[in-house]
Amino acid sequence: VLLRGDGPASEHVLVFLREEFTADGTVWHTAEAGRRGGDEGIVVLRRRRPLIGSGALRLSGDSPARAVLGWVDLDLLDLDPGRAP
Repeated sequence: VLLRGDGPASEHVLVFLREEFTADGTVWHTAEAGRRGGDEGIVVLRRRRPLIGSGALRLSGDSPARAVLGWVDLDLLDLDPGRAP
């Protein structure tokens, strides 16, 4: 999923893992890359809420919430984890 924020260079990519329906509404479980102190890369598992309003799908978890620009369904790609690209 590709997200866009309000500032310059504020694009962000995340992997949608699953959707959960709770008493408080829908929650998306995502995996995202990040950095912690220096060059150490980490994977962050997050819970985000899809927000629909003003004609755009936005995701909570950032302030302000970021707009969804689009996505690629990885299940439709011919990805073989045992083969190098």
